[in-house]
Parts: sequence; structure tokens; C-alpha cells
Amino acid sequence: MKSLIIYFKTQYLLLFTLILVNLGPFVAIRAFLPKVPYMHIFFILELFIFRIIIFNEARFIKLSKPVAINHLSQELKRTPSQKEIFNRTKSMSFNRDLTLIIFGCIIYLTQITILK
Repeated sequence: MKSLIIYFKTQYLLLFTLILVNLGPFVAIRAFLPKVPYMHIFFILELFIFRIIIFNEARFIKLSKPVAINHLSQELKRTPSQKEIFNRTKSMSFNRDLTLIIFGCIIYLTQITILK
């Protein structure tokens, strides 16, 4: 439960961005234009392109390191060690990748349920 709270504290912008940019338009297109073929593939590719170009691993770790230091400092009430910072940034990176995979699965499952 604690890791889930930490996830939402550190990744809420990613969630809102993916909902607004990817999942929202997909659901809107599916609702109003249900016969557009292969639309789910386009949105899954969009997630893949986000992962490769926008959410680049090195840039993400560079940007998330100050966030991790801030959250760890508030959580531990002391200066975090380099190992704790490294573990938190790796955790944030893994959670980001997992979020992208979950959004891809949601898009795919939505497509399957609409076709039936």
C-alpha cells in the first residue's frame, strides 16, 4: 500500500498525460467512429513512441532524481543516501514502464470488447 501511495505521488503527471493524450482520444474515437480499422494499433504505437522518444531512460532518471531526493528527504526526515536515491529512481522508471504497458493493455482490451 505504501508503494502505491509513493507511485501516485511521483507519477500523477504521467497518469494525467496518458489519459489526456492517449486514452481519452482513443475512447472518444471509438465512441463516435467505431468502424475505424486498426485504431488500437495506432494508439499502442503512440505509447511505444512516447516510451522511446519522450520518456527516454537517461533523461527520465536525470529529471526524476531531484523529485526522488525531495520525496525521500520528506519521508526519511534526513538526507537520503545515493543507494536510496538510485533505488527510488529505478523504482520510478519501472513504474513508468509498467504504466505504459497497462495503458497498452487497456487499449487492446477495449478494442476486443468493442469488436464483440
